[in-house]
Amino acid sequence: MTEVRGQIGWQAFVESAIVVVILCVLGALVAPQFSAASIDRTEPETASTARRIESQIELYRSRYGTFPPLSSMTRGPGDSSRGASFGILIDEGFIESAPVNPFTGGTTIPRDWVYDDTSGRLTPMR
Repeated sequence: MTEVRGQIGWQAFVESAIVVVILCVLGALVAPQFSAASIDRTEPETASTARRIESQIELYRSRYGTFPPLSSMTRGPGDSSRGASFGILIDEGFIESAPVNPFTGGTTIPRDWVYDDTSGRLTPMR
């Protein structure tokens, strides 16, 4: 049987296209698993950070008899021009710096953290 050179080239092209399609499908199936694994690692870190700050908020309450007011938590340390939050906790020496929310990469209330001044609860934004 005689093969024509053009048919061999076309067959190689089709086989290569099939391989590319298969690799794309496999990649689409595997990529979400890596994303979910990243979120799974971030969950404990975020919970730990929130608990650490909440314990400092509780210390503030035991010292002053009330939770830090929301207005004092939304300003930056020293003055409000620094762009961070948690100012009252930093100024009073309860924490050294504003905590970073691993989901958003930010440190501000209410964009990165939600603070409830009636319960002292700190919740990360996602």
